[in-house]
Amino acid sequence: MNSIIFPIEVDDKWGYIDRDGRIVVKPVYPFQWVVRHEESFARFGLNGKNGFLDASGQIAIEARYDHASAFSEGLACVRVGMKWGFIDTSGHTVIGLQFDSADKFSEGVAAVMVGKRCLYIDKSGHTVLEPNCTRAFTFSEGLAAVEVKKKWGYINKQGEMVIAPKFRFANRFHQGLASVGVRDNFGFIDTTGEMIIDPLFEQVGEFNNGLAPAEITPAGRRRFLDQSFWGVIDREGRWTIEPRFYFVDNFAEGLAAITVVKDVEGGEDENRYLGGYINTAGEIVIVPRFQEAHDFHGGLALVCTDRFEELRGYIDREGEFVWEPTT
Repeated sequence: MNSIIFPIEVDDKWGYIDRDGRIVVKPVYPFQWVVRHEESFARFGLNGKNGFLDASGQIAIEARYDHASAFSEGLACVRVGMKWGFIDTSGHTVIGLQFDSADKFSEGVAAVMVGKRCLYIDKSGHTVLEPNCTRAFTFSEGLAAVEVKKKWGYINKQGEMVIAPKFRFANRFHQGLASVGVRDNFGFIDTTGEMIIDPLFEQVGEFNNGLAPAEITPAGRRRFLDQSFWGVIDREGRWTIEPRFYFVDNFAEGLAAITVVKDVEGGEDENRYLGGYINTAGEIVIVPRFQEAHDFHGGLALVCTDRFEELRGYIDREGEFVWEPTT
C-alpha cells in the first residue's frame, strides 16, 4: 500500500481510512493513541508502551518501549527505563540502550547525551563529534544549534563553531533561515549568522515557500492578554498577511491553520477559540468553526469539533468532511 492512509478512532478502537474516506483497516486496535505515518511507519500507544505500525496499518513492531520517536533516516530512538538507544525498521536494536537522552538522526548523525556530555554519533553508534556544550540539537542544512554558557550558536559537521553563541535561543535551519531569540523577541539569521530579519516578533514559525507565521503585539496593547496577533511575513520580514489572527500555524500544502477568537457574552469560554484555514494570500478559505485545526497532509486535515467528547474527523481542502467526527 503506497498511498497515504489516515488513522481514525471509532468507539475507542483505531483503524485507517484512505484519502476518500474509505476504511482500509477496520477499527479493531485498542490503542491509546496513534500518530500519522513518517517514513512509512506510525507510532502507537498501548498499555503505556509504544510500538509501530507499517504503511498498511498493521502492527510491525510490538509495543514494548517506554517511549519511541518517529523513524528518521531508517532509525528510531527508543527508551526502555531510563536509557535510550536506536532500532531499525525491523525492530532490531542497532545502537544499544546506553544514552541519557537521544534525538533523531538527521544528515547521518544524531545528538545524544551521556551524563552531561553532548555527543554526535553515526549510525554505527560511534562518536563523531563531541562539542563543548551543555545542549545540542540535530543537524539541519549542515549546521546544528548548540548551547554554550546559556547562549546559543551553531556548529558545522567538523564541530567548528561557525556562528558564535550569542542568542537566547536558536532553532534549526529551514530553507536557508533559522529563527533565533534576542532578548524577548525572535528574528531570523542566514547560514552565515547574518541577521536577515530583525528580532521584532514575540513568536515565529518556520519558512515554507518564502512565508513564515509571526506574532507581534501592536503598540498600546498588552502582551499575553489575547492582545497579540499573528500574521505572515516574507523572507525580508515584511507582512504579506497583516497580523489579525489569534494564531497562525506553518503553511502546509498551500494552506495554514488559523485560530480566531469569537466574542462570547459573559466572559471566558474555551469554545470561543475557533480554528479554520487561510491560503497564502491571507484569504479565509475554510471558515473557522473547529475547536482544533491541524495542518494538511496528503490532501486532508485532522480537525476536532468537540474537545470534551474528543470528536475528530478529516476535512478536504474545501472544508468538507471526508470522515465525520468520531470518538
